[in-house]
Amino acid sequence: VGVYGVMLFLSTSGIKRIGIAGFVLVGGILFLITAPSATLARYRTILPFLPQTDIATQISAEESSYARRELLQQGIDLTIRHPIFGVGVGTFQSAAAQFSKSKNERESWQETHNTYMQVASECGIPGLIAYVAAIWFSFRGLWWIRQQSRFNPELLYLNRLANYLFAMLICYSISAFFGSMAYLPMFPMMAAIIAGFERHAKHHILSRAPAPVSTYPMMGMQTPVLAR
Repeated sequence: VGVYGVMLFLSTSGIKRIGIAGFVLVGGILFLITAPSATLARYRTILPFLPQTDIATQISAEESSYARRELLQQGIDLTIRHPIFGVGVGTFQSAAAQFSKSKNERESWQETHNTYMQVASECGIPGLIAYVAAIWFSFRGLWWIRQQSRFNPELLYLNRLANYLFAMLICYSISAFFGSMAYLPMFPMMAAIIAGFERHAKHHILSRAPAPVSTYPMMGMQTPVLAR
């Protein structure tokens, strides 16, 4: 929600920016008032200015944060050891457990809790580049449609659909930092929908674009009377 709010703020102007800023401010205050203490304790591990909770809840949140950092470090180490092909699709748990055992550390047998690190460690750096590129091209296509249809009333429906898909893709891209979702059908489905929509939208946008007018008369044609 925060990232999408920033994107909206940057892509609008004037009174709309004031409205977005006010909405984010009110939403933040309501979150601090209504969020459970366990949720606030989790957020406090990265936002230290949040109010403190009870000791037991805070310790649990810090332990969870430490475990995620350890998994992230394991993913980085395995990616460095297997940079081209990774450790194999779906085998991070066993590879990380063996890696921990080799260092006389406790074996966690957990997933990466980070989609990008999951792809990097299991499929290698080329796989990560391909995965991020697929997300990037989806973003780029939607951004082009938003810009081209922004001020055209006839293309308002395309602009709205592009905004909805843009928000959906932002949600996935941010959520991917906190879950192991690389092999779930969510992103392939979104990418397919976005690709089909982009093809349809580009056809309509380009068909409504004015044809370029030549400033030079063609060979063998008379100059129009009005031009004379």
